[in-house]
Formats: sequence, structure tokens, C-alpha cells
Amino acid sequence: MPPLFGKFLTQVRRAPMFAKFCELAPMKMPKHIWHLFTDGKDSLWTLRIRANLIRGRPFWGLKFPGACSWSWQKILQLRDCVKGCFRRVVGNGESTFLWYDNWHPSGPLERRTCRASILSSSGGSNAKVSSIIDGSCRKWPTLALPQLWRDVAAETPISFLPAPSKDDSIKWVPALDGCFSVGSAYNAFRISHPIVPWHHLLWFKDNIPRFSFILWLAIKERLSTQSRLKAFGLLNDITYVFCGDAEKDFNRLFFDCPFSNRIWVLMRDKYVLPRDQFCWQDTISWAAMYLKGNSFHACICKLILSATVYGIWKEHNQRLYCKQRCMLVDVLAEVVCNVKDRVALCRFPHTPVNLKLAHNWNICL
Repeated sequence: MPPLFGKFLTQVRRAPMFAKFCELAPMKMPKHIWHLFTDGKDSLWTLRIRANLIRGRPFWGLKFPGACSWSWQKILQLRDCVKGCFRRVVGNGESTFLWYDNWHPSGPLERRTCRASILSSSGGSNAKVSSIIDGSCRKWPTLALPQLWRDVAAETPISFLPAPSKDDSIKWVPALDGCFSVGSAYNAFRISHPIVPWHHLLWFKDNIPRFSFILWLAIKERLSTQSRLKAFGLLNDITYVFCGDAEKDFNRLFFDCPFSNRIWVLMRDKYVLPRDQFCWQDTISWAAMYLKGNSFHACICKLILSATVYGIWKEHNQRLYCKQRCMLVDVLAEVVCNVKDRVALCRFPHTPVNLKLAHNWNICL
């Protein structure tokens, strides 16, 4: 694989939408486990798994078969991670396994003893909770594993009683309503990070995805500039493509050099962006603070920022790799056209402020 292409794939894999997809994909696997317990329609897949692979045994205690499909192997591997999220609500106890199901407040009972003790107990690994239910009370065993049952009885709340008139049910703990959803699984297992203050500059309803992607890389200072490529050993000589000076940092690219600065000045004078000259990170900080909401004003400002960064970066790459040069007016015209074309598809209220701004851009609301 060419080094530059490999670097591109690395950047794509780190992109927010790709990362979100990679995080969401494994979250759909617990849904198959949920269907095994709750599928009232008895789909063909559920019937096959129950008949051929589970065969009346506790799902949480199944051993890995010698040969099985990739999907079934992944489902079995996932059990330790999601077992605590599936809680059995005991009614008559007929469908809840005594040792392996998560029905007791202290967790599955199989964690308290070894497998040999479970197999030697009454009912073995297939024992049901109904075997310790006597009417509306529980009758704890006294012969086998007496110390274990004394401890379990001591940890059982007085109000934790069976309901013989009801069937057992299962609850998905991360969801308030007890029903499984991919969203609740994602929130339960994902690693939470603080929300960055500039997220609304990238992901808003009227954004242009490819512009937001390049702006995201620019904010993170992860664009493949010549200085970064040299650090990876992919370039030897560095020459700034816009003015011939050595490329130093992102402040030089956005927007200190005469070429990029002229584009930025003309775009910000089009409307609302500050006239003070900020460094790159200060520009992002200002935009994150003042360009909030979904108003017409905020939408155009965010599009101006992302389109300008995209246009400058595109011209940078054309000059560096394709040896093609565009005049400043051509780059500026393309940036303006991109903003106008996107805004023309949006719908905003016909307020005096919006109409004045639309007139400045020659846009019909």
C-alpha cells in the first residue's frame, strides 16, 4: 500500500462518522441475544438457534462448540460483557435458570461456586428458579451447599418475592423502559468523552460533509501538511506552495500567508466574521463561542469558515501534487459559489435581518 494512501485510510478511520459506525456495529450484537429471550414471533433464526444450539440449556452457561458459525461465536464471546444488562424478573420461575440467569439482586449464583458443585446439586445446571419457590415464598435448599444458600438468603431482600401467577420476563437494564435498543446499548458500553466546544461548527443540519471533514482535520491540526509528511519521512524538502517560504504551522496556512489571508479577508468582509486578525486556534475559539444555533446568520458563518478552509486546502494540494495553479479570484469564486449553492437549498424565516443578509449574498430565501 502506498504510504500516502495508508495515511489517508488512517485519517478516514479516525473521522467522526467512521468512528461512530465502528462503535455502533458491535452494539447490534446484543440485539440477537435479546431476540433469543423475547422473540414472540419466533423468527426462523430464533427457532434454529433454540432447537440446534441451545436445546433447553442455559444460554449463559453454554460452552463454545468445536465448530460453529462466526456470528454464533461472536455472540457467545459477548456474554461476559452484557450478562449484567439482562435481568430476569421472576414470576413463577419456570423459564429462569437458577444458577446462570441474572435474577437475584446479588447477580448470577454460578459466580459463587464451581461448576462441579452446580452439576452435583439437585437439577444440575438446568435447575429452574421454580424449584425453590413454594407458593408466594421461597424455599431455600438445605442439603446441598448449605452455606451458599444461607448467604444467598441473607442477601435477599424481604420484599423480593416471586409472583406465581405471572410468567417470567426479561429486562434490559440500561433502558428505562426495560426494552432493548441500539441507542441504549451504545450509551451503556461506549467510552464517554467531554463534548468539544467546536462540535457545532462541523455537524449542523445544513453542513457540507466533505467541508466539515476537512475542517475537523484542520481543527485537530491533522491535515497532511508538508511538515507532517516530513516528520513521517515522506518528504525531504519543504516549500510553502502559496508564497515560496518554508511551511511552518497551521497559522501560516490559515490565514497568515498573503494568499490564504486575502481569501479569508474577502470572505469575512462578505458578512459578520470579525475583522480582527486572529491566529488559527483563536479563530476557532471565537467561532465556537459566537456561531451557535441554527439561525440563518450562524449557518452562513459556519459555511463560510468550512468552505474557506476546504478551498484553501484544495488549492494547496493541487499546487503541491498536481502542479496546477488557480488564480486567487478563481478560488474565491468557487468558495462563494459553494456557500451560495448550499444556502439556496435551506429554508429560513423571512425576517428583516435574514432578508438583508440574503440580499448581500444575492440569495432568494
